[in-house]
Amino acid sequence: MGPNTCLYLAIFCVTWSQLLPTISGKRCPRPRLPRHSQIISQPTPPGSLEGFPESSLVKFECDAGYTLFGTGNATCSNGQWLRHDTECLLEVAEGNACQITSQADEYAGADLAADGDPRTCFSFDSHEKTVVWSVDTFQVYRVRVVTILSEHLLPNSTIEIRVGSHFPSTGAKFNKLCTRQSIGQVTEKKLQFLCEDHAAMGRYVSIAIEEPGQHRVSFCEVNVYSDWGLSVEDSCSSDPPLPSGTMRHVFKNQCIRFLGENTFASASSLCKSYGGTLVMPISRVFQNFIDFKVMRFVEKSFEQLVVSFWVNANRVNDSTWIDGNGTEIKGIQMTNKHPNGKCLVSEQKSWRPGACQGIHQTICVSNPVSCGSPSLPQHSAISERTNLGVDLSMAFNCEAGFRANLDSIKCLPEGTFSGEATCTAEGQIGFVEKAQSFLSSFRMFANFSAAALRAIIALIGALLAALTSALLWCSFCALRRVRISKLQTSKANQWSLTSFSVHMKDLPVTDSSRIFKSPVVEEKTSSPSAREESDPNA
Repeated sequence: MGPNTCLYLAIFCVTWSQLLPTISGKRCPRPRLPRHSQIISQPTPPGSLEGFPESSLVKFECDAGYTLFGTGNATCSNGQWLRHDTECLLEVAEGNACQITSQADEYAGADLAADGDPRTCFSFDSHEKTVVWSVDTFQVYRVRVVTILSEHLLPNSTIEIRVGSHFPSTGAKFNKLCTRQSIGQVTEKKLQFLCEDHAAMGRYVSIAIEEPGQHRVSFCEVNVYSDWGLSVEDSCSSDPPLPSGTMRHVFKNQCIRFLGENTFASASSLCKSYGGTLVMPISRVFQNFIDFKVMRFVEKSFEQLVVSFWVNANRVNDSTWIDGNGTEIKGIQMTNKHPNGKCLVSEQKSWRPGACQGIHQTICVSNPVSCGSPSLPQHSAISERTNLGVDLSMAFNCEAGFRANLDSIKCLPEGTFSGEATCTAEGQIGFVEKAQSFLSSFRMFANFSAAALRAIIALIGALLAALTSALLWCSFCALRRVRISKLQTSKANQWSLTSFSVHMKDLPVTDSSRIFKSPVVEEKTSSPSAREESDPNA
């Protein structure tokens, strides 16, 4: 058995050791703890390194802002955990932009299906074979579960759910298929669909309803659940308390607060009290997200037709603007309304100068205050509460006979963890170190710059092209030589009496008559016996 075979076998054993529980009598190891969850009922105290006795029942609950899927508990049976399928997922569709593909004006209420209120339903009679409802989440999520609460059920119809980055009305078929099911005769108003794999990722989620003939479509609430992202409770802080008539959202783990109308100075001070700054849209997607959310916020609270909000930037001189980080901003459009304005305002999806004493909406952005609760592997022991704030660390241990790969996990400022904890059996540590060394060597090999990789690929391509050309030339030469050889052999074998006599024409007549005699003359002058001897075909 070669060294590579041993290495691959080690990796295989380590992988399966994470999946299969270690059975010691009838005690179970500490169960896997899903992300964004807590154990609320267990027979051993938190932080204990002891196993769980037979028939132990462990119950889980999700952190605030996450929804529990699965049984929510696990039972110890013969050293293994049964029915441990708990997951805590984040709902990402509520309050976002929705639309439906149809030709009727009455379908403009598609947003009612994601307004967070199951009492408000979006219903209409359709004469089209296929109707597609979709939601734009404004950021990429990995979708795990989709639920549909319907007032009018659709028996014998087919529902197809897709997730991706293509706009549903024009390119839904290019998005990843989450699931396609014929729902038949359903008896419940709430339907739940699981994505068939974990590769359904994107910002658009579309639901296509296929039903021939006239039928009624009804969506009271559509929920989309993902295992990516942070909840408002994890991303945003509640200290100081939010004033009434305010709103909070999360964009790429950052907390976005909508705090009403203020002057530029008051808005900047208010954002600072929450540990953030005025919003500074740095991408088209973020700008679209802010524009959509502020419109919804104003519609609910202020009933304004024209919406404007402060941007974190100031004018240095007549032609120079800088943002809160001191970076110059270009492309600011001057207007006659406030040509000398020294503060920046976003209005109707464009930026313009504004008077700093004016009143505009205040939108604050700040980094997350927490990463939530990390997932912990089987055989780990919890030593403290696992909901981690930014820049805080959590220490953990493994059960006897297992070694932790990390001493602690730290919550980073962007809302992600510094690493993922694992517990490995002690007897497999040597193999694991070899596997890690192999993976490190591979990462070092792969850690080239993009330009170097492109140069290497181009060189390999040139070498392959040259080798291919050489092989084709050699093949051509070999075939040509074979054809010439066959042609020469064929010409040598195709001789005739005429060609032979031409070569003999210069011989003496006496010799020629002796070598080549006419069969007609021979028949008249020779005896029958002589004719038989001279005829080779006789």
